[in-house]
Amino acid sequence: MVADKASKGEGWLSALADWLSARTTIMLALLMVQLGLLVAMLPLLWGPAGQPGAATRGERGSCGGFEVVFAPNTDLAGLRQWALNFDAQIVAGPNARGAFELSVPQLDTDALRQALGPLADQVRVNPLCPTGGAA
Repeated sequence: MVADKASKGEGWLSALADWLSARTTIMLALLMVQLGLLVAMLPLLWGPAGQPGAATRGERGSCGGFEVVFAPNTDLAGLRQWALNFDAQIVAGPNARGAFELSVPQLDTDALRQALGPLADQVRVNPLCPTGGAA
């Protein structure tokens, strides 16, 4: 009689172990799928340089050293050509002051003002950029 109870107990434990084993296998498979998806999505979370938040052209990762208010008659084609010629980037804008933040590494404020000519009404050092304009 004790042997019968023991075998019933072992049968119950064996059935429980089988049930848990099947569930564990399913859970491990699901965890592996989730891990695979996470690894596949890492490039979306990390910038192209492999650093979180690494900025690329056009992204808001840095501030522009200059603020420029463009003339009302400035056309996009002329501005695009100017930016290509001077390796300039429009970093952000328009801001609350109606200006666009520009990054033009090789020019100082006076040279930028002269280079923009009739394209810009106002050119100034960006007061909110810690690096400011070029010297």
